[in-house]
Amino acid sequence: DDTTGVKGTYTGSVYIGSSTTPKSITAKVDDSNITLKSFPVSDLISQYMGDAAASIIASLSPINYAIPYTATATSTGYALTLKPDTLPITVPTGLTTSMTVKVVVAGQSATYTERTKNLAFNITATQVIVAGVAMPTFSPTAFKISLTK
Repeated sequence: DDTTGVKGTYTGSVYIGSSTTPKSITAKVDDSNITLKSFPVSDLISQYMGDAAASIIASLSPINYAIPYTATATSTGYALTLKPDTLPITVPTGLTTSMTVKVVVAGQSATYTERTKNLAFNITATQVIVAGVAMPTFSPTAFKISLTK
């Protein structure tokens, strides 16, 4: 599929969970991936790491999350089908050596509107797995993303 119109560099906001305060986010879209730069994972870590969360978050390098996609041209822009993979987060030393957050996309679709240059989609972190063990108390966390080229 031709993705020429959707490719580019974007800035925008992400609302996490029930928060009404957005966080800034940037993204780069190429032929096959939407790469979210410095993906905000602090809320995911805080949810189950308790008092240790602050030091873990401070030790992390920025995390870029690439979401593969395919696009189909529409009369107003593009309809994207997202094909997310697991978001790996490596925690340097401490309580765990690595953590994996499984992120799936709600509805597995996104829209790009040519007139407004807006790319919008929602993704949901559905499970957190630490050292191969699913965390039983994790509540799915939604990310509502709105980007403009």
